Amino acid sequence: MKKMKAALAAMTIVALTFTACSGDDGAAGPAGAAGNANVDANTFSLTTADWTRTGNSALSYDTLSVPGITQDVVDNGAVQVYQTFNDSLGWNALPYRYLTVDQSGQSVTNANIQSVYNVGNVFLSFYTDARLLANINDMEIKVVVIPSSSLIKGIDVNNYEELKMVYGIDEYDVN
Repeated sequence: MKKMKAALAAMTIVALTFTACSGDDGAAGPAGAAGNANVDANTFSLTTADWTRTGNSALSYDTLSVPGITQDVVDNGAVQVYQTFNDSLGWNALPYRYLTVDQSGQSVTNANIQSVYNVGNVFLSFYTDARLLANINDMEIKVVVIPSSSLIKGIDVNNYEELKMVYGIDEYDVN
């Protein structure tokens, strides 16, 4: 019985030692800013005049200056490019294919907008299978630059609304 009382006393002392010793909780840190300071989003407004046409008029191109695209982003991060003719209709991830109707409203042609990027630039190409396309509609292009330290797995980068929510992208970034 003495051994049992001694063992019970020892367990009680050990239990009290571990539960009674807790460190001070430090002071709360400062609140962080909304969004992700490392993610860079830029919106460019393009008009027909911004595009350079090739000789056959079916292919046009433009180059956007995006200083946030560094060699580290090219090697390890992500750059996602979106397009919209009217942002109330939403942002479409590039490459984007759509149908256009000519000025008479009768001829339907395919059109494609694509992008590639390297350090400091995004190159856009606009191709249509029409022989003559009078104008490329005014549009906005959004370029989102995500450094490797900010990449989050499992995000659908083709869905701009999801990207905006996860990274806290501000919509007031028109260039």
